[in-house]
Amino acid sequence: MNQAFVVVSALLLFLTLTVFSLHHYGPAIERKIHQQASERLAAGGLQWATVETSGRHITLQGVAPSKDARDEAFDLIADTEGAVDIVNAIQLPDERFSPVERATSYETRMVVSPGFVRYTGSVPDQESSLVINQRTRELFPGRRLQNELLVRADAPDNWLDAIKTLQQRLATYAHADATISDSRLNVVGAVAADDASEAKLLAARLPSNFTTEISLGIAAVESAEDCQQQLDQLMQEKINFEVASDIIDRRSYDVLNKIATRIRQCGGLRIEIAGHTDSQGLAMKNLELSQRRAEAVVSYLVDTGIDADQLVPWGYGESRPIADNDSARGRAQNRRIEFQAMN
Repeated sequence: MNQAFVVVSALLLFLTLTVFSLHHYGPAIERKIHQQASERLAAGGLQWATVETSGRHITLQGVAPSKDARDEAFDLIADTEGAVDIVNAIQLPDERFSPVERATSYETRMVVSPGFVRYTGSVPDQESSLVINQRTRELFPGRRLQNELLVRADAPDNWLDAIKTLQQRLATYAHADATISDSRLNVVGAVAADDASEAKLLAARLPSNFTTEISLGIAAVESAEDCQQQLDQLMQEKINFEVASDIIDRRSYDVLNKIATRIRQCGGLRIEIAGHTDSQGLAMKNLELSQRRAEAVVSYLVDTGIDADQLVPWGYGESRPIADNDSARGRAQNRRIEFQAMN
């Protein structure tokens, strides 16, 4: 009975803290993201560029004097801490398209990886760009969105329908690089072994005026055991935090970067990030701290480009010691982060 009460109380505390964090810290995080991005633009001397933030989403706006300046603005804020996606809505002056440029192919490129989805090239109007953004967030949850599309009106017939079909199908790919050039679609990517008929399926669903050239391979599938073995080797180097805090010690960034690289090689396997504490203090406080530390590690890994849906943070508090809590050395061993690969 007492154990059930503790479990229920812990769950209620976690839910309460989650709701509190969303309401209390959400606006502060948004302000911090806006401030960081704005300061980077100002430091780069790009007074013509501004940012709008909505939660952890950034929209880059303004009229750039040149395409190089537009790209520079995006590069300056591309790795803004805490941002989950950045939409480049900067426009160039209307005269940017000379008659020769207008005669070139109408190209749109979409690149999909486990950590991000990027669009470059042309889009017929801002409304279509917004549709692309919305569908990307729905079909690729947790991945960083990078929209660098430029408005150009002379799109081929059924262009948006082709893009929507492409998004729908590429959401099932391990990774892909697709280019629509006028009414021709070229796709290079990797799919699961049971998706070998994907090329025919994609071609059949495109508008009839589009032709395709599709080259697909089979994504390498790694077992959870193989992935775990590599993670275990990396976990020999400990991840540390500031005392009684969920702030990661900067000296642990290097091992976290190595772990992020390893997770990318695990073929999309879900990874549990488990937080553990020693037995000092109240059990409920330790449970809450272990959860926050696990979430901090997830946040760091997501910022490196790992898909958030691939990571499962879970705090175990003091419930799973691996050493004696009666000694300082034992307590230090019990304060740890573990990574568990799951099928």
